[in-house]
Amino acid sequence: MTGETMTKSEYDQIADEMVLRILPDGEKEDITLAEAVEEAEELDLDVVVVARTAKPMVVRLMDQGKEKHDRTRKLKDSAKKAQNNVLKELRVGLNIGQHDLDVKMRQARDFIEKGYKIKFCMLLRGKDFYNRQPEALQRTQEIADMLGTISTVESPAALLGRIVSVTIKPGAPKEAKPAQPAKGAPA
Repeated sequence: MTGETMTKSEYDQIADEMVLRILPDGEKEDITLAEAVEEAEELDLDVVVVARTAKPMVVRLMDQGKEKHDRTRKLKDSAKKAQNNVLKELRVGLNIGQHDLDVKMRQARDFIEKGYKIKFCMLLRGKDFYNRQPEALQRTQEIADMLGTISTVESPAALLGRIVSVTIKPGAPKEAKPAQPAKGAPA
């Protein structure tokens, strides 16, 4: 909530006018502007004009510095939460060699430890698109499963156009609880 400031000359012109004063606890009362300013000084609060054109004018007694601090803290907290949605893309080929795959896995582990989501993409070219789609889906899912101890699959391997992709996010997968036998059923 932002309030308007008032110059000394504007205040002098309307000091005797009635205003609707709102206290921090929500209590409302019609008093003169001068009385509202005196009450704010006693409570060590600020007078913030909420609605200048309303009849009577609406003012709120509040600690404007504290309110501004709370607002900036909320913005920082929401920015921290939004940062967790960063997506890193790693491209792999269908015929990737073992050493190259190890390098990609090392990069993926580093990204997961930093809290990033990862999208593995495999582009199918030429005849691979027509002849090796099942193999590509399986290979991409295997790559995601290699990181299964430190991540969970957010979206399973899927074909989108000529690209097979799988998205994983940080966090170990939740272990499934063993099924409990129904009450009264023989064990």
